[in-house]
Amino acid sequence: MAAGSIAETVRAPQNTVSSHLGVLANADLIIGVRQGRSIIYRANVERMRSLIEDLVSNCCSGDGSCDLLLMSAICATPKDDRRINAARPLETTPH
Repeated sequence: MAAGSIAETVRAPQNTVSSHLGVLANADLIIGVRQGRSIIYRANVERMRSLIEDLVSNCCSGDGSCDLLLMSAICATPKDDRRINAARPLETTPH
């Protein structure tokens, strides 16, 4: 599905959807393939399956490893063209 179609479907601004798609593509959870002037996105089912298996195996044990996994994912993802410093607490911004 193209970013514009996804934005229409979820009723969100296209630039917001594009940002989210970029994060998902960076995490290899979706794959974008150029078709003409558009990029068509599809789920990377194998990567999603692997992520879910890891979450179920490692995060449901209650040993805190889920918190570390989440922090690793957040700190490796660009946000507003800057990286989050793992040594600082996460900052929240109102939407």
